[in-house]
Amino acid sequence: MSTEGQGYLAFLSSGAGMLAAAAYGFYGARRFRLRTLLLACLLFNAFVTLDTCFTTATFTPAIEVITAQVRRWVRSSSCI
Repeated sequence: MSTEGQGYLAFLSSGAGMLAAAAYGFYGARRFRLRTLLLACLLFNAFVTLDTCFTTATFTPAIEVITAQVRRWVRSSSCI
């Protein structure tokens, strides 16, 4: 992957992470228990990471965005 492509993925990751943190702050913090949300995010991240091994470069940006959201949710959850 080129440097430009890596920058594009980093941009998508950052934007998705900010959206995920805002969504958690407005909606998720009141609706989900921390322990349940943490377990769901870890399992989802493991699935997406494993799925990356079997995908082509076409789906990599979408997977990167999803993974960034999960990371942000986990980070936001552990700060409470």
